[in-house]
Amino acid sequence: MHDPIGTDKEGNEITLIDILGTEADDIVDKVQLKIEKSKIYKNLDILDDREK
Repeated sequence: MHDPIGTDKEGNEITLIDILGTEADDIVDKVQLKIEKSKIYKNLDILDDREK
């Protein structure tokens, strides 16, 4: 998210966070939540019905 993806007209580095136009913490939180949800769904089959 913070790696340079290009430069602007003045030669300043642009990152993905700059392009998205929102707070970096909000984006990182959303990505982390999606990763955690994915891990949960992948492991639901381990649980029995009562645990689910």
